[in-house]
Parts: sequence; structure tokens; C-alpha cells
Amino acid sequence: MIAIVKLLDGWSRWVFACASTPPEIFAGFIQQRSPTVRASLIGSHLDTVPNAGAYDGILGIVLAIALLEALQGRRLPFGIEVVGFSEEEGVRFGTPFIGSLALVGRLDQQLLDVHDAQGISVRKAIENFGLNPEEIPQAELKERHTGYLELHIEQGPVLEKLNLPLAAVEAIAGQSRLSLHFLDAPTMPVTTPMHLRCDAITGAAEWISAVEPLGSRRAWIGRDCRKDRSQAWSGRT
Repeated sequence: MIAIVKLLDGWSRWVFACASTPPEIFAGFIQQRSPTVRASLIGSHLDTVPNAGAYDGILGIVLAIALLEALQGRRLPFGIEVVGFSEEEGVRFGTPFIGSLALVGRLDQQLLDVHDAQGISVRKAIENFGLNPEEIPQAELKERHTGYLELHIEQGPVLEKLNLPLAAVEAIAGQSRLSLHFLDAPTMPVTTPMHLRCDAITGAAEWISAVEPLGSRRAWIGRDCRKDRSQAWSGRT
């Protein structure tokens, strides 16, 4: 928490030094606004996950602020707003895109009541950060916003294989998460023949093996089907 506060404070000072209006911090993201003119958004996410790659997320924010700095106060026919989203990865609350959901007006009361592993709700986490959840609607996009640009590292091998330094994406990868429970029939493993067993882990392994190839089929080009994590409870197989 302290590290994030210091990070946002440093970036806020940097934005303020090279922007015409002070930045604002809402639930899940920081935004520098141009309240009266047409504006394009430039930004990325603040959080990351293990092994996501160097400069995951923060590259897009640093470059956006550096762009404002490089303009040296030069006026454009439209405004540039810098946004930095938090809780995009869904690590803490198991629900991704919290910051960007606020931006598009879809951060509802039900999501605010989601709890993390310590029993802290999204709403309470926002309050603990010193922010007011009731101000979330103020973060929603307005009609004057004309587009969004995000500069991001490549988190795959495609550009490297093609020996290209830069490319424009053709699609954005979304996330759909399911929680599945595989139940077994309690038996004594030593005395139960294999063909009469009904083991949960065996069934889950068969399901994983069946789902994984879906991402490689022609009809699923660009899709990614994979298992995130699994857990076996004591007393079950």
C-alpha cells in the first residue's frame, strides 16, 4: 500500500509539472483531465503479476507522461488525458479490470462488495486508500472523449519471432473465469479396482486435457484456453 501511494504521488507530481490541469485519483486509477475540450486518453495499468515481463503496464503510463512533457506546453486541437488503472489483473479480489470498469461506468455496487482473502471488500480497500467510493461515477467517460491509446510491452513471442520492434494490435484479450468443482465417489484406493474408481483429480485432468486444444483450433484463432489453478481438499482424491 505504501509503495503504491508513493508511486501515485510521484506520477501525480510529474503529470502536474507538464499538464495544464491537476491529476485526479478515483477508485482504481489516476487520471489527468482536460475538462472542457475533446480529448484522447493515453495510459495503461499500474499493477502487474509475477513473470509478466519487464515494464508490464507502467511502460504505457511513463510514455504517456513523457509525451506530455515532450510537448513542452504546445497546444493541440484536442486534449490528452493520462490514465493509470489499478487492479486490472484481478490478483487481490479475483475480479479483473476494476479500474477500467470505473472508467466505462460499469463498476457497480455488487463488485464493490467483493472481498479479498482477508475479508476486505473493494469498497473498504478504496476507503482505506483515502478515496470516496461515492465519487466513482465522476470517473466515467464523457462524450468529449474520442479515443484511447495504450502502449504496452509484448507479452508473447510473436514480434520476437518476426524480428519486429513494434506493431499495432488487432484485438484485445479479455478474460472469462469459471470455477469448476469435480466431485468423487469415496472409496478405499487399495481395494477398489481402477475401473470402479471415480477420482476427482483424474476427472479434472481429463477436462484440462480436453479444453487445452480448443485454443489451437482454427475456429478459435487467438483464443487462450487454460487452467489457472487447482486445489484438492483433504480426504478426497
